[in-house]
Amino acid sequence: MNSKEGIQVNNCLNIVYMKKDDFNKVKNKPKKKGYELIYLITGERKYLVNDTLYKISPGTVVLFDNATNVKTVIYDTAYYEQIVLHFYQSDLDDLNDIIVKYNLLHCFNDGIKMVTLDYQHKEIIENNFTALMNYIPTKSLFDESTAKLTIVQILSLLNTQIQNSTLNEGAMLGAINSKIAEVIMYINKNFHEDLTLNDMAQKFYISPFYLAKKFKQATNATFVQYINALRIKKSKQLLVQSDFKIIDIAYTVGFNSHTHFTRIFTQFCNETPTQFRKEHLGNDHSNAL
Repeated sequence: MNSKEGIQVNNCLNIVYMKKDDFNKVKNKPKKKGYELIYLITGERKYLVNDTLYKISPGTVVLFDNATNVKTVIYDTAYYEQIVLHFYQSDLDDLNDIIVKYNLLHCFNDGIKMVTLDYQHKEIIENNFTALMNYIPTKSLFDESTAKLTIVQILSLLNTQIQNSTLNEGAMLGAINSKIAEVIMYINKNFHEDLTLNDMAQKFYISPFYLAKKFKQATNATFVQYINALRIKKSKQLLVQSDFKIIDIAYTVGFNSHTHFTRIFTQFCNETPTQFRKEHLGNDHSNAL
């Protein structure tokens, strides 16, 4: 696959190539209704949708609209690469007749869908994504129309696969206990606070042993590993996108000391926060250390 980062066809329609740790490539999207398509090239990803956990493998396409509450289970132990395509229906207005006639947005109905492609269709969709990633935005209406037609081809292929019952039902790992789902969502929101396994067990009226066991099954991580992964992800953003001192970043994301933060950061990233900041920004922020 082409490894260009992001291509924005117009104000909203965009396609992004991502790999593990590409934390700063996807900006927050407006909250109006849109559609998202994720194609996993290599590795493994997990998604939490309501109280159900899904695992996807290479060659799988995930489809959902912005109204679907999809959370990534943040603790990824393996490297991955993926393509993310996001668009609004209005982006394809000039092709609306085709979209309506063939009901091409049907693949986004009823929450989240996952389609695992066979070798032939995998090659086709990768060729289409490569064409999109090679698209260079210009003022040429021809070029923009070509990009949009490529997206229509992708939607047509996926709808055909869905109609042929090739949905990846095996991707669903099964409904996890709703309490565990609540715990995961709470941690995702409040990872910067002082959270302990015992406190969370008490808050959600379950035993610490049960919480630890089910949490590990759902996330492939211990309670502490998961929280640290969230904190390190946020700290990376702050290291690159702010002038905060490293000690202030440590406290902001939930660590109680510079030493602890540096040790955990180095475990996750194989480099110190200072090295990470210099690698991404040169010496511009050396006075913020």
